[in-house]
Amino acid sequence: MRAPHLQSVLRVIGFIVLPFAGLFCLLCIAAGMLGASVMFGIAVLASIYLISGAPHLIRMADAFPKATSQYEGDQAFIQTGGVRWGRSFWFASGWASVPFAHLRVSQDALAVSVAALHKRHTFTVPRSAVRRLTWKRAPFSLGLQIEHNLAGCPPFLLFWVTNRDALVCGLRDFGYEMAMI
Repeated sequence: MRAPHLQSVLRVIGFIVLPFAGLFCLLCIAAGMLGASVMFGIAVLASIYLISGAPHLIRMADAFPKATSQYEGDQAFIQTGGVRWGRSFWFASGWASVPFAHLRVSQDALAVSVAALHKRHTFTVPRSAVRRLTWKRAPFSLGLQIEHNLAGCPPFLLFWVTNRDALVCGLRDFGYEMAMI
């Protein structure tokens, strides 16, 4: 079981939501708003489920594919993560979360592949087209932006990492340098 941390977070959320949902449910019943009281009643039940440890959600989380970082001998380094691509950060036309994207680092190129919604996209940026690798922070994640000058590839390509230290080592092992944040 890899989800004890997730289980603890879900329990805390349940404990936070329960008193508010219960109070609103009672207030709605007192005011005669049955539709709203049903909604808050559902929130009370959901809170109780979360407090109980959310066993079904935890089993689903355990069955979900795991994020990995691995070497393919001395040929490549591969990391599972997420990806966002398009014209810019704000006008990205595509995205996929962990674990639906992979970054493959090799001596010759960086390749980001994504498989989501029955579509597969692969963006391969040859080493000669890589201008700069920079770290980008978001509120809950860290990504590696691949800045390049390749015409057939989206101008904005951001790979959300699952293990920054492993990715830094993998990139350095194949001769890529990153701009630090």
